[in-house]
Amino acid sequence: MRVVLDTNILLSGLMSLEGAPGRLLDAWQDNKYTLISSEEQLREFRRASRYVHVAKYVTYSEAGALVNAVRSLAVMVDHLPVVKAISVNKRTRLLVFSLPCRVAPAIA
Repeated sequence: MRVVLDTNILLSGLMSLEGAPGRLLDAWQDNKYTLISSEEQLREFRRASRYVHVAKYVTYSEAGALVNAVRSLAVMVDHLPVVKAISVNKRTRLLVFSLPCRVAPAIA
């Protein structure tokens, strides 16, 4: 399965290894799915990781290590897709997008 994780999920995964985002990063590192990313997302990640409220929980070296891991292990695309949210009910929104590499839809 190929998955695009929102930049906030990547940051949250580093901030709290025990939570769902941390488990998503662990599953990727355990080869449970293929991560899809882009340099554009990595630039956003680096910028957001320097915010004061994030830097309290994520060191520059931790953020840099994740960037390096994504660059070397993820499938890198030129641009991530535009994502449209479709409300399924009051609590669930389906994020719909597609890429030539057939990325699976994600639930948020």
